[in-house]
Amino acid sequence: MSFLALTKYPLSLLFLMLTVGSGCLLLALCEKFEDSKVMPKLAMLGGAPMFYYILHLYTLKLLYNIAMLL
Repeated sequence: MSFLALTKYPLSLLFLMLTVGSGCLLLALCEKFEDSKVMPKLAMLGGAPMFYYILHLYTLKLLYNIAMLL
């Protein structure tokens, strides 16, 4: 199990191999199910991440202001 003792900073080759390798395997798995009903929904969700990021920041700011008023 010592190969799972990875260091992120400074970058280790084992850390990069684990993250990039698992990403490639996940991408290959997603391409296999490209024609399913779920994948277009995931593609739409992943197509606008900045919109959702900014939306959640404004939502948190609104909730913070409401909590401070109460």
